[in-house]
Amino acid sequence: AVRQPVSDMHNTWLLSRWTYTREGDGALQVQSFYTKRTVDDSRLIEVETNADLDVEYHARIGRRHDVVAGGSLRDADYTTDGSFSYSLIPRAVEARVASAFLQDEISVGDRIWVTFGSRVDHDSVSGWAVQPTARAIWNIGLGRQHVWGKISRVLRTPSASDLGVRMNYAAFTDSNGMPGVYGLVGNPAYKTERFLEGEGGYRVDFGIKASLDLTAFRGRYSGLRTHEPIAPTVEMEPAPHVFVGERFENLLDADTTGFEAVGHWTPSKVWRLDASYSGFRLTPRPD
Repeated sequence: AVRQPVSDMHNTWLLSRWTYTREGDGALQVQSFYTKRTVDDSRLIEVETNADLDVEYHARIGRRHDVVAGGSLRDADYTTDGSFSYSLIPRAVEARVASAFLQDEISVGDRIWVTFGSRVDHDSVSGWAVQPTARAIWNIGLGRQHVWGKISRVLRTPSASDLGVRMNYAAFTDSNGMPGVYGLVGNPAYKTERFLEGEGGYRVDFGIKASLDLTAFRGRYSGLRTHEPIAPTVEMEPAPHVFVGERFENLLDADTTGFEAVGHWTPSKVWRLDASYSGFRLTPRPD
């Protein structure tokens, strides 16, 4: 009988939270969690641990300001014991992430609310990063109708795979009898991917009978991942062979536009109709 490969995965998760609330004086929340994931299969053994501490404070200041502020510290460790077909370089990766955020929702009169906020991160892989956001909502006063808009910036920091993965897809032999391998490698100089998006929408609520939501959005991605060919090289381990491969690069930008419409209608207590439409266009712009 042929012994089938076995894959084992174990997950450990622990969360603790403490909250203190004082009437009229805001709320303080402290949260901590720990996770550990272990995977053992035919290609590799990987162990990932995360320890995190979060602090958040929420308070109303005067009649017009609703403020949320906080920060977090995270320690992440990732180790692997790979194989010839799949591995990470280096085998052990440590990441330290510190962040702080501040958000203020401001009441402008009785019908307009404006929210400004930003998150500042620092990690051991990509350094400093700022992710601001701004939102506004307006009750236009014609029944239950609202108009809103939003603009935000989001970042994706490189993962361990982006920086140091090695995957061997297939083997071949060239015309001179030299063995070779097709593969993919990570890029230690891989950069942070960026996304800037603007949204706008309209909502009308016809009471308990019906409602309608309309949303339009436009975004721009910068530095998305591509696979770029690299020059063949001769490798000596585990035996002399030619490596023909690709490497991760940040050579793709993309524009996105879209529109969504969602409607609800309840003609009776036992009958509800929901309808929606989503349109999405992606325009890639390779470098």
